[in-house]
Amino acid sequence: MTPPFPHTADPSVVHIGQVALRLARPLRLQQAWMGDQDILRQLLACWFIVDEKDVPLSPRIVGQPGVGKTTLAMAATQERKQEL
Repeated sequence: MTPPFPHTADPSVVHIGQVALRLARPLRLQQAWMGDQDILRQLLACWFIVDEKDVPLSPRIVGQPGVGKTTLAMAATQERKQEL
């Protein structure tokens, strides 16, 4: 029997042992941040580098379910033109 995903150079297929997994394409959603713009600016400031010696911060976004943590992160990545 032929395996469902033969070994290829396809980057969307990952092999773990005898199992081949096909990865989904990145999800591209337009997320508009409707909350306080100051919070978004503070998050973006964590990655702002003024001097070459600066090290970007690693912020943690915490809060109750449904308050918009994921939406905030997605809005920040769109602002920075990078993938989440």
